[in-house]
Amino acid sequence: MKFRNPMFVVTNIEKSVEFYKKVFGLHVVTDFGANKILTGGLSLQTLESWKAFIGTDNISFGSNSSEIYFEEDHFDDFVDN
Repeated sequence: MKFRNPMFVVTNIEKSVEFYKKVFGLHVVTDFGANKILTGGLSLQTLESWKAFIGTDNISFGSNSSEIYFEEDHFDDFVDN
């Protein structure tokens, strides 16, 4: 088994894409509508499609049990933009 990429379930996929585009410079490389893969391997999935996939409406957000990690060689320049 190989680890492929992290996937986040989001309530607004277009707003989430814009966030990762604006803040981290990521872009959509594959668009399946309810699922999008961004540069760097980050995947986003709509809440509605995730509920259907796992067969429940019992979804909770707000956990502090995960982390997404980025590196930036020129952090001051990044913050200024």
